[in-house]
Amino acid sequence: MNQEKFLKEIQFELLAQLPPQTKAEWGLMTPQHMVEHLSSLFLFTIEKIKGQSFFEADKLQRNYNYLVRDKQPLARNIQLKSMPTLPDLRFESIEEATAKLQKLVAQFYAFFALNPDKKTNHPSCGLLTFEEWEYMHCVHARHHLLQFGLLDEI
Repeated sequence: MNQEKFLKEIQFELLAQLPPQTKAEWGLMTPQHMVEHLSSLFLFTIEKIKGQSFFEADKLQRNYNYLVRDKQPLARNIQLKSMPTLPDLRFESIEEATAKLQKLVAQFYAFFALNPDKKTNHPSCGLLTFEEWEYMHCVHARHHLLQFGLLDEI
């Protein structure tokens, strides 16, 4: 799979098919929460959110090994103790949230074009390179597109 094409095009083609009232197959998120959640991870990537990790160093390493190195799938119904309920929505509509996600995807590629050797902090996996981030963003988006029935099980 061409990861750049997936992040820049395919995920947005799929999101355009998602009615805002669609119920998730698991979890609490609404479609707009999901889109805003995808955007949030890009903020870590391009260092708009810095220095925050959800776990201690040993857990970050285990997550890195499982998700990035060994390329295992994300589990369903992940509950973060730091986020026991859904956050307030940041945008007026899913369309506005999706437009913001598109801008963040473009910023991600621009950021690493200027900083090709940089590693930035993933809140659950520690420091990642561009290639590792690109992979994780694809995995993360596919996971949530599956959650809303936009992709079939891999």
